[in-house]
Amino acid sequence: MDIYRHDDSFRDEGFAVIAGIDEAGRGPLAGPVVAAAVILPPHIRIKGLRDSKKVPEKERHHLFWEVLVSASAVGIGVVVTWNRQNKYSQGNESGNEAGS
Repeated sequence: MDIYRHDDSFRDEGFAVIAGIDEAGRGPLAGPVVAAAVILPPHIRIKGLRDSKKVPEKERHHLFWEVLVSASAVGIGVVVTWNRQNKYSQGNESGNEAGS
């Protein structure tokens, strides 16, 4: 699957800047929910980039640095929670922080 197809379709509609967002930590009952937003320039295509949950541990370090040095912008949001009922809203909140 081409992860860039959505970006390309939005650019075709006139959106110049598109952020990719991913989160971690929504599963545990307590602890932080962390989200990151990354903007890559339109011409950048990173081989092997995909949903972080599908990236084997041995590839993560390389992809992390490839994304970091290629990105136009990076944002990180962290929200600490103590109960499962609020996890969904805090996942959204951390994503909003990352995208700000």
